[in-house]
Amino acid sequence: MNEYLDLIKPCDIEKPYMFVSYSKRDAGKVYPFILRLQQMGCNLWIDKELRRSVGSNWQKNVLAALQSACCRGVLFMISEHSMRSAAVFAELSLSQTSSKVHRRHDGMALKILPVNADLSWSQSKVGLATWIYQTVCKDTTPLSLDDYDCLNVGKALERYRLPGSAEYIEERGEIASAILTDILEPLGGSKLTVASIEELDTVLENIDKECFANGLPKGGKQPAQISVSIASDPVRPQDAEIQRKVYKNGDVYEGQLSDGKRHGQGIYRFANGSVYEGEYRDGKRCGFGRFSLANGDVYEGEFLDNKYHGHGIFRFSNGEVLEGGWENGVHIQNNDFH
Repeated sequence: MNEYLDLIKPCDIEKPYMFVSYSKRDAGKVYPFILRLQQMGCNLWIDKELRRSVGSNWQKNVLAALQSACCRGVLFMISEHSMRSAAVFAELSLSQTSSKVHRRHDGMALKILPVNADLSWSQSKVGLATWIYQTVCKDTTPLSLDDYDCLNVGKALERYRLPGSAEYIEERGEIASAILTDILEPLGGSKLTVASIEELDTVLENIDKECFANGLPKGGKQPAQISVSIASDPVRPQDAEIQRKVYKNGDVYEGQLSDGKRHGQGIYRFANGSVYEGEYRDGKRCGFGRFSLANGDVYEGEFLDNKYHGHGIFRFSNGEVLEGGWENGVHIQNNDFH
């Protein structure tokens, strides 16, 4: 994932660009997609420097990027993760409600272009609203302090973060409901046609049509290709189906398999009550995931060969937090991120 991130070019903020709103848990799919769009001439703002760090830097930079007169729209990378992300909800809401955004764009909100970044959902099989209600809205995970910090960036979100309000949000599934009601329903809801992350030409056409009066580069010589593509991502096999496997010890796995091994996105429920939700490669936890231990501790971040490895945050059940870099399961450095 980091090799993709290093290849993403910084946004030219002096020229028209699209803001990318996504969940870092989808980075394995989003970063290669961004690279492909950049190759085809798209100027994109993505928080690669911020690493979705919650706090003043995140608020300042996200607000500045959305309020710039050069920002022409928002690419909303729809997935189970982004639909329950407080940071994504805040970004989408600001693009629609911020008075500064309106002033910079002739009194209009920014265009939002949804892109299907979730292999578990196919619009040809089930409508968007139905999929959201059946999957994401059922998440009862309570919001963290970081989540409420995200909801603190705009006055329009006050009703969601103030205890006692009729719309006060306490669980991640309620974020999904709010995104559906506030963002997706005005765009068309169940009738909304959403291009897949693999339909690159359609995404480009939508960006060109909806957000760029002068259009994107058409024809001519394309930029030199680099050896990265969506199809090359070994963690997300395109055609893998969600399967259920019950083990003799009582553990249960629901997710993608390859040659009988856990490979792709999945949820593993241990018989002792622990739950891992995230990416697998060749049967091992590898990529981004969330590990909720039976004792109440929770780790959320990157894995390699079943070990914490990369950026991650470990929240102990007693309220203590350990965050930053990890190597082979050992915490090695502090570094704020989200």
